[in-house]
Amino acid sequence: MKKNREENTIICLFQKGFYITFFLLLSALTCFGQNLVQNWNFEQGLVPTEEGQARAPHLPHWDTRLVGGICAPGPGRADLFDTQYAGSDCLFGIPVNKWAGPVSIRPDGEGRRYVGFSGSERVVTKLTEPIQGNTQYEVSLWVYGIDGNNINPCSQNYVQVGFSKPKLNISFAINQCWVQRQTVIYQHPIQKGKWQKVSAVVSVPSEYITPEHQWLDIALQPTGKGVPASAVFIDDIVVRKYAYIPTCTEVAALTKFDMVGIQMEEGKIESLTFKMENEAPSPLVTLWWGIFEANNCDLEDTSHTGTALRPIVGGTTYTVNNEDEDLHQISINKCYVVQHGVYSEECPWQEHRKKIVLSAKPEE
Repeated sequence: MKKNREENTIICLFQKGFYITFFLLLSALTCFGQNLVQNWNFEQGLVPTEEGQARAPHLPHWDTRLVGGICAPGPGRADLFDTQYAGSDCLFGIPVNKWAGPVSIRPDGEGRRYVGFSGSERVVTKLTEPIQGNTQYEVSLWVYGIDGNNINPCSQNYVQVGFSKPKLNISFAINQCWVQRQTVIYQHPIQKGKWQKVSAVVSVPSEYITPEHQWLDIALQPTGKGVPASAVFIDDIVVRKYAYIPTCTEVAALTKFDMVGIQMEEGKIESLTFKMENEAPSPLVTLWWGIFEANNCDLEDTSHTGTALRPIVGGTTYTVNNEDEDLHQISINKCYVVQHGVYSEECPWQEHRKKIVLSAKPEE
């Protein structure tokens, strides 16, 4: 959507007996990469039938392990919960299951599944590409701290868990066995009895990252001896490259431009040069420049003929030359509009225009 902000400025520049008057009308003009987590919302896969099925084929692209040196998959690991679970005991159903009743799906109301684990259990997944050092990533997920006082009304097989103020750890590793893990979210506190979104922008120095760091590991901070294990549900896992994208207002300010040079010879203009005040964060925005003959010399009107007098070009600097005599010559005592166009995904089309009135100043 196009957002407009108007600002009027008159600038007078004096050089070699001529002055140029500008009328500025501004029509104002942030980025995430693709999610690297496959099956990020757990919606793919078979309906669970027993415990420890937070892995293929019930949960493609995911696996479940224990924290620490024991790395074998199998029963007793993280569980998958599904609204379509058909067991009469409700152990792996939603909203009632072996740990809670009721705990619905996440607040946005979409989807039918989530994953749960407790104590020393954890879940892992291989990302679609390796993590890069010195690169910012957004890491986020939804998490629910299970209230151990809830009782499953469908079964006597309810699994009692406590709530010992669990904390979440999220790491990048070189395999599913916690090897050379780099923890990027450490001991994040989890709220009891409600869904919350955990989100952070993280970066790991290059010296601690290898091309094998392609695994995401999600676990709870181990509790001490005698402390009852806590349990959590998780959903909507996101890992994606993060890049700051200016707002439309910020882009408008970023792409302001001025005339920074004028070359004249024997009373004729050889070139005019315009430059943005600040460089745009390419490739987040695309720039182009053009100069047009104005419809009139009214400073309040920046309309033009629509036919560019020079080829449209990009870049942060724009120079209009009079070298090619076959092109329209930029002349004194005529009026022009310089148009600076900006395109970005957030602000589809924005432009800045400057009205240029070139007039001879009498010699004193």
